Amino acid sequence: MTILSEILDFNKEFVDAKEYGELRTDKYPSREIAILTCMDARIVELLPKAMGIKNGDAKIIKNAGALVSHPWGAVMRSLIVAALEFNAKEILVIGHTDCGMRGFEPQHLLDKAMKCGIKEETITTLRNAGIDLDGWLRGFDNVADSVRYTVEKVKNHPLMPQHVAIHGLVMHPTTGKLHTVVDGYKNETNPNIPDLLQSYQKEGTVPCCCSGDHLEDCSVSELELSDAVDPNKSAVAAEIESATQKA
Repeated sequence: MTILSEILDFNKEFVDAKEYGELRTDKYPSREIAILTCMDARIVELLPKAMGIKNGDAKIIKNAGALVSHPWGAVMRSLIVAALEFNAKEILVIGHTDCGMRGFEPQHLLDKAMKCGIKEETITTLRNAGIDLDGWLRGFDNVADSVRYTVEKVKNHPLMPQHVAIHGLVMHPTTGKLHTVVDGYKNETNPNIPDLLQSYQKEGTVPCCCSGDHLEDCSVSELELSDAVDPNKSAVAAEIESATQKA
């Protein structure tokens, strides 16, 4: 049986049993919030449960890394529509530690593309046409910097209403614990965000690629939040900004 068949079979049972009844709501988020977060599979259920979000509470937009890579792209459009059309009065940008986009190198993905049958000539043609594939595919080095950068892009967008509070947070992908990077009410970066590596090591929950049973034995050599105590550190943000301008 294929994945699609399994999904369709389950869907038929779900609809026939009218299990949708308890989930019924309307298109307007009842808590008047929109969330931009990562597509990471670990937080599909974790994020809403850790935040007390139920069906109908929020507009949720996901992509790789919780990034706004272009001011006129689909992600920014969705956030503006949420604010202007669906009455979202607050936006939460939520990154997470151990993100797959941290340190992500464009050439790594392009190499995989060629292994999957994409011709090198196609990639060369795209580059010759002026498409900045490296800037478009590049990840980030520090999740706190990335969240700050995205908050600034959203907050300063010419079509984003000034009354909308834009918050920035980072989540632990195992425990769901949230740390505030930008408090949108105060309109300022939190300069006292703790060193999460030390915090997680004490809790025995350092996020890594190992199984949950061995988290306490793992180490993250340069946890992306370890330098978040410096709100002025923006080398990564500048790099992303440069890539965006080139695109």
